[in-house]
Amino acid sequence: MAKKNYNGVEFDDSVDYAALMGKAAAAGNNEKAAVLERKRNAKIQSGGMDYETTNQYAQYLPKVDTPYDTQTDYAALMEKAAASGDYTSAARYEKQRNAKIKGEGLDYETSDYYSKYLPENRYTYDPSKNDAYQRANGQATEIYDKIMNRGEFSYDVNKDKLYQQYRDLYAQMGRGAMEDTMGQAAALTGGYGSTYSQNAGQQAYNAYLQKLNEVVPELYNAAYDRYNQEGQNLMNLYTMARNNADSAYERDYNQWYNRLQLERSDEDTTYNRQQTEEQKKLTQEETDYERKQNAWSRLSSLITTTGYQPSNDELAAAGMSANEAAYLRQYYQQQKAAASNKSGGSGGGSRRSRSRSGSGSGYGGGGTQPGKTDSPSPYAHKPGSGITHNDIDITDASAVESAAAVAGRVKEMIKEGVPIADVNAFIRSASENGLISDDSAIRLRYMNNSRK
Repeated sequence: MAKKNYNGVEFDDSVDYAALMGKAAAAGNNEKAAVLERKRNAKIQSGGMDYETTNQYAQYLPKVDTPYDTQTDYAALMEKAAASGDYTSAARYEKQRNAKIKGEGLDYETSDYYSKYLPENRYTYDPSKNDAYQRANGQATEIYDKIMNRGEFSYDVNKDKLYQQYRDLYAQMGRGAMEDTMGQAAALTGGYGSTYSQNAGQQAYNAYLQKLNEVVPELYNAAYDRYNQEGQNLMNLYTMARNNADSAYERDYNQWYNRLQLERSDEDTTYNRQQTEEQKKLTQEETDYERKQNAWSRLSSLITTTGYQPSNDELAAAGMSANEAAYLRQYYQQQKAAASNKSGGSGGGSRRSRSRSGSGSGYGGGGTQPGKTDSPSPYAHKPGSGITHNDIDITDASAVESAAAVAGRVKEMIKEGVPIADVNAFIRSASENGLISDDSAIRLRYMNNSRK
């Protein structure tokens, strides 16, 4: 099989589309014949074949608004989606499968198993799928048409079968009376017929015909009553069929609506459960992060003050790498060595001032950030005013009462998304202004540098 495409029409150049087209038309499937005719024309035009294209069934071409792929097995996709409970996807695949069957003239039956799950159909009730309603509504429509097409009442006595029975009966009785009367009249004349006997017999016959005419009004009234009764019977049947249709509609609609509400409730429950799980996950992540930060702070403080060597489990619990621990221990050794040198020196020297002023380089002197030449940090020291963040001057000891306040401000800055370099400048300035210790500055810088 060699699949080809000409102007968007896919065809197989080994298929005799003319034969298939004729077969479909003979079976009364003009829609399929139209699709096959289009493929035949594409095959002729694509290969420059010495055949005339036709347009005999073009008017029957199906209107296919749903795009599809001729190579995709939509039936398999539909069944797979339905098996997993994804009926919305199953409905979409079914719609594409039906479009492919119509658009390609395939020898398969279209289906309508899942169309109710399509978004465009899900919230719209479709009574055409209600078989009970359709039957009852069809009966009601048929009876209504009979009522409307009955016409006005009319009466033809000669077509009245009851009148015909009366006519035959009275004619028979009239003939009998005429014969009896003529016989009696003949007896009076010695057995000879006479004009008298004939007249008497005719009178007797006419008397019965008169009785027949007297019955006609009764027959008319009876026919009129039957006409009215037939009309009433039709009205009763129509009312019954209409009630059945309305009941079937309401019953099926209520089932559809309750099913829709249940699906919405399930969706809401699923959504709320997902939201709850997401919130729990987020809370847990925040808790784990806070716990790890606290553990890191405790461990780093222990290392920088005692030179403690943590185990691998302790490092993992604090989220601290071995290199970070080694750096902190190195810092402890340096501080310890510096303390030893001081104790062996003059012994009377005063502690160096942590405050700096002027326009020198560094974070505390209004200089530039590391790695930059002329981009002053918004959190760098400003002579005469101190380093500010949210109107808190950290150079003023009365504004920040403890190192905990500085740490809290750093956390706020991190949360607000302040650049890492700016936060480090804030920490450096706080340290140089004597508001936090060196080990606190190390912990805060690590917390700042390790954020995502």
